[in-house]
Amino acid sequence: MDTSKTILHNTIMVVDDDSVTRMTLCKMLQGEKYNVIEATSGETALEQLEKQKPDLILMDVLMPGINGFEACQRIRDKYTYNEVPVIMLTGLNDVSSVDDAFDAGANDFITKPINWPLLIKRVRYALRDRQIQLAMEQNEARLNQAQQIAKLAYWQLDKPTQKMLFSDTFYQQFPSKKISLNSFNDYLMLTHPEDRTYVQNKFTEHLIHNKPMEFDHRFQVDHKTYVFHLNIEASNDQNGGASPIQGIVQNITQQRNAEALLEFQKNHDDITGLSNKRHLHSQLQEIINNHTEDKQLIAIMAIGFNRFDEIHHSIDNHSMDILFRCIAQRLKGINSDNILGRYNTDTFICIQKNIDRIDMIEQVVENIQSRLKQAFMIEGQEIFLDSQVGISIFPMEDDSADALITNSIIALNSAKQEIHESICFHSQSMNTRARKFRDIESQIRKAIDENRLELFYQPQIDIHSRQLVGAEALIRLKLSDNNWMSPIDFIPVAEETGLIIPVGYWIIDSACQQIKHWLDSGMHKLRVGINLSAKQFGDRELVNKIDQCVAKYNLPSECIDLEITESIALQNIDQTIDSLQIFRQRGYTISMDDFGTGYSSLSSLHLLPIDMLKIDRAFIKDIGPGGENGTMAKTIINMAHNLGLSVIAEGAEEEHHITFLRHNGCNEVQGFYYSRPLPAKEFYDYYTSYIAKTGEPLQNENLAGNQ
Repeated sequence: MDTSKTILHNTIMVVDDDSVTRMTLCKMLQGEKYNVIEATSGETALEQLEKQKPDLILMDVLMPGINGFEACQRIRDKYTYNEVPVIMLTGLNDVSSVDDAFDAGANDFITKPINWPLLIKRVRYALRDRQIQLAMEQNEARLNQAQQIAKLAYWQLDKPTQKMLFSDTFYQQFPSKKISLNSFNDYLMLTHPEDRTYVQNKFTEHLIHNKPMEFDHRFQVDHKTYVFHLNIEASNDQNGGASPIQGIVQNITQQRNAEALLEFQKNHDDITGLSNKRHLHSQLQEIINNHTEDKQLIAIMAIGFNRFDEIHHSIDNHSMDILFRCIAQRLKGINSDNILGRYNTDTFICIQKNIDRIDMIEQVVENIQSRLKQAFMIEGQEIFLDSQVGISIFPMEDDSADALITNSIIALNSAKQEIHESICFHSQSMNTRARKFRDIESQIRKAIDENRLELFYQPQIDIHSRQLVGAEALIRLKLSDNNWMSPIDFIPVAEETGLIIPVGYWIIDSACQQIKHWLDSGMHKLRVGINLSAKQFGDRELVNKIDQCVAKYNLPSECIDLEITESIALQNIDQTIDSLQIFRQRGYTISMDDFGTGYSSLSSLHLLPIDMLKIDRAFIKDIGPGGENGTMAKTIINMAHNLGLSVIAEGAEEEHHITFLRHNGCNEVQGFYYSRPLPAKEFYDYYTSYIAKTGEPLQNENLAGNQ
């Protein structure tokens, strides 16, 4: 059915002091078969409203005399939103002006310069919403009338015998002919199990106080639930005699269902069944008011579409309604923890709670856009949608539901009209961060596909024998011949996106392959440190994959040093111990990286089956020539030795760093004093040159340091 035909010949009042805009509006509306009344000012509009009530008012905000806000407020003093809807026309697009329009009683707003096709749609759907709301009000009036003439059943309870009698109208409420209630216990047995104690307590309360009572409860007959309103009259026997308890009972199931339906229709879009604009605001404000988790965010996402006018021209209104319902259905499948609504004709709102990190929002958006990108089959025709999403975030932006939703709409409009991107945050800083995040993620994926990842190796030196005993494998991402991306930039992104898993296994395989190449080239066995990420360490296949790589290249297990951080080790101490014991059984060395920057305690540390502690560079770089600022490093060295662990210090850059660490018993060092991280070929050249000066490196039994 073409719903546009049902709104022909509605009367619309156009209020604008600008003659050109007013004339254009009138011609556009008359071309759509609407009756039009013109008003040149707010005063004129109010005067004409006394003579003829239009079905809709289009009113400019900025007018001499009574402006649009004031005129709208006066209209609202006399007419409800449904009696006379008002759409404000304004060149202002800031949040405060939008709020002022709604505070004055506007149903909707449109900004200038006017998007004429959009205006016609807004008018059409505003009139249709008015008709629906008026019809609902008429239905509610009829329902009230029906309640007044509803038949009521009479009941009586004999206190001594507990026998209960009902008039025939009570039994007429049920289709089943087998219902027969002879006692109060029979009545309780048919009462909904969750309401039985409540009903029994109400009767007991009446017996004690002998006061009239009214209450509702549910009844179950033939697996169908009814709702009854029960009235208990006060007894005429003031002395607590044996006079019966009596009253009336009314089946209010239909009324309750109608009320529930009316409430649903009032709060939901009639086409999609999603929350409407009013209900969205109240739901979001309730979430905000009850928000107690400081670290969690709420994302408000406005979802819109390109080429919607073009699509609308190609299919009729009935098909458009089907499309809207299909969109709603796909959005419902995203996450059970979100709130969905239809904000206006072609804009949907998704409110996502329990967001821990900003990148989680982008994951939700990607899921939304991926679902909406798939073809919609509407009446035998394939339709493809290109969606944009505007995002605002609580509590980073505002604590008002109205402002947050408006911000998301503004961000959506910016995505469509200004930056021409599929995702836009209302906050510029968020946009910058999101864009950088997406760029880095893209570079990581390309680097994996195009083999632009490379391992560099930083030498590790035995501080007492001065022999080269190991190296740490450090990943680098190549952007161009002489341009590299810092791991500080891409490793966090790889962690957040899950790309750290394929990258991590690439590192293990590449490091093993390189060790094999070095051994074949005559290099003595070196211990090579491989960093494990938190997600990789939690992978149940990690042990097998390392074993497979070691077997694939026929490597001695003592060449592999697996480095984990404090935070990884202590996430699940029992699981960590089990995993590390398996690694040690294989003969791999275990190092705790960046020690001192996390939250280790001695009570946990001594339980871990590890071989070495790596002192973070933060405790080395500020050590002075006289040993000043070296207390923390000295403490870690002593503690590690007391636990039977070797110690390797990172970030040794000055000769006095080496002197201090040697004097205080550190076992090994790595840092710029000896060498920066080097590509594999340069590392081999460094190794060859180094041992030529110092002699042979330590033998196999010393690879793990002095334990």
